[in-house]
Amino acid sequence: MQEKDNEANKAPSYSRYPGWCSFCRKNYKDVGPLAEGPDQVFICLQCCLLCASVIQKECQRLGISLPGSQPS
Repeated sequence: MQEKDNEANKAPSYSRYPGWCSFCRKNYKDVGPLAEGPDQVFICLQCCLLCASVIQKECQRLGISLPGSQPS
């Protein structure tokens, strides 16, 4: 019985949460919260912003307008 009580008092285990960004491999303690995607892929804010910038520049190069963007 005591063994079950000890297990109930343990902190939850997040074995599927790796603790680092899947793109830059930085620890969440260094980059802040991570967004989770499918198949246990995680991304930090810095990588999200970098990806958004790359996509925006590529769309401008190709003449594609992004939803919600101002025409240039």
